[in-house]
Amino acid sequence: MARYLAARGYAVIEEDALVERLRQIVEVVHGKWTEVFRLDEERPHTFAGFQARLAALMALHNACIWINRSLGRAPLAFADLVDW
Repeated sequence: MARYLAARGYAVIEEDALVERLRQIVEVVHGKWTEVFRLDEERPHTFAGFQARLAALMALHNACIWINRSLGRAPLAFADLVDW
């Protein structure tokens, strides 16, 4: 299939490269959530409580990226932005 698409002028990303790119993104986000936002220290009493905390962290993560981009900084530069 990749040869078929490449022969017709489509840009083809090798599956291994795509999987590695996605894995890197997941690892960076997981690292931010556990280290910066302390997700690993959460001990909710219910699954709904965990879901609420996770949703709040996702919103905070996206807000930090948006603020950094609007300030012309690197999207994942949270150290100066989030001062615990």
